[in-house]
Amino acid sequence: MAIVKCSKGHFYDNTRYSQCPHCGILADEDDAVTVSMPSQSSQSDDDKTVALRPVGPAGAGGSAIKQTAGIPAEEDDKTVRLYTEEKGADLIVGWLVCIVGEEKGRDYRLHQGFNRMGRDYQMDIPVMDDKSLGREPVCAVVYDDRTNKFFAVQQQGNVAYLNADVLQGAVELKTGDIISAGKSQFEFIAFCREGRAWENE
Repeated sequence: MAIVKCSKGHFYDNTRYSQCPHCGILADEDDAVTVSMPSQSSQSDDDKTVALRPVGPAGAGGSAIKQTAGIPAEEDDKTVRLYTEEKGADLIVGWLVCIVGEEKGRDYRLHQGFNRMGRDYQMDIPVMDDKSLGREPVCAVVYDDRTNKFFAVQQQGNVAYLNADVLQGAVELKTGDIISAGKSQFEFIAFCREGRAWENE
């Protein structure tokens, strides 16, 4: 798999997307980096923390990250910090707060573009303690900076609920809306809203 970076700085898998899923811009060829990923099908890896370490620059001003599949036995139960060389604004646009479930009281920051939810550390909204959720994204919260609006988006093959109704397609979100997935419920809170938005550079 190749992780590439578009001109706005978003990273994505170019084997799954022909262009950036966040902003629709094609990636620069010089920014492609190779990433080796562990198999997601192994049940024995469910409760392990995976180390991510930089492996050098990915291009002009960028950074590359390589995920190692082979973790020494003595590090199996250790949490390792993610280090990156590149610094920049990762603008917060809103939050989800878990109000029911194993992670009750926890908040999840939302960023521009797609924020996918699921039981995997690679998700933007990783709900690791809800074992009823699968490894694939169950739903996504999308912020469109052009319209300054949020949407809850159904993900293929999974069921989520918005305010007790089955989520189908893309539905606009408002502060206070409740997203239910697995055995958990999340309240949506918008930071970017009418009269408040991050200016595009």
